[in-house]
Amino acid sequence: MLKPENWNERWQNHNTPWDLKGATPALVEWCHTHDAAQLHVLVPGCGNGHDAHLLSKNKARVTAVDFAQGALDSAASRYPQSRVQWQLADVTTMPFENAFNRVWEYTCFCALSPNLRESYLDRVHAALKPEGIYWGIVFSKVPDHENGPPFQIEPHAFKELLSKRFTLQEFEPITMRSVRNRQGNEIWFSAKKEKI
Repeated sequence: MLKPENWNERWQNHNTPWDLKGATPALVEWCHTHDAAQLHVLVPGCGNGHDAHLLSKNKARVTAVDFAQGALDSAASRYPQSRVQWQLADVTTMPFENAFNRVWEYTCFCALSPNLRESYLDRVHAALKPEGIYWGIVFSKVPDHENGPPFQIEPHAFKELLSKRFTLQEFEPITMRSVRNRQGNEIWFSAKKEKI
């Protein structure tokens, strides 16, 4: 498992190949068709903060967390006027309970060792209010699937993990929402936490 110092070293060396240099296009498109003004959104593994800041600009209340202080420092320096609340946290032990309407997923799930997926999704589920939505994109294929991160997941395995905790609303095993160099390698999903 990568430790915070490993991730900090990557940030210090600008070794962040997952970063898109701007907000995820699928989230940009989502913001064009949805009203985020009444939402409280969690962005785990926020990295440079592009997606968190985009949601904040669209009037959502946003909490963005990362394992690496270097990532949070980079995000805060890129978006110094942002209203995002940047927070240092391990996403597998996040303290949030029934706090958020939505949790946005992009490059966090795939950055975790596969043995941490269950605990991560448990914390995502706990962080959502009843009827809250966990949505976004995960990798179904990566260039080097033997040595992550990132780590891929087969669509059927991801669907099974989600279905243990959520009700699936959307599931595109080969989504057309991906950026060009990730076409055919990503899953788009939306999953709802049911009322107790």
